[in-house]
Amino acid sequence: MIVCVILVVMAAVFSACADRVETPIHFNDSVFHNLKPRFYSKVDSSGANRIPFTNYPFNFWHICKSGMICSLLATSIFYSIMINRLVDYLCLGLIYNIVFEQFYSHILKLKK
Repeated sequence: MIVCVILVVMAAVFSACADRVETPIHFNDSVFHNLKPRFYSKVDSSGANRIPFTNYPFNFWHICKSGMICSLLATSIFYSIMINRLVDYLCLGLIYNIVFEQFYSHILKLKK
């Protein structure tokens, strides 16, 4: 079960990072604002490198979204019932939301 919690935490962090660079307003208000916008900003990724033989842009937003999806899918591999399915689902959802909110609103937001 601890592996599932770690994977859910990783998914929340990936999601918060992706949401922080998704729009110009959030990108400029994030800890990523001084980094190369061509890689880190989803908006300025028109010239992003593509993974060979695919149309998949290799930029920060896509990497974070892929990391989030892979982390959430991996929880199904390692999941085993701790209390019961409903309580486990609610607890993992609560962990995801708390971690996402902390990273999105506090850790990744530019301090003023």
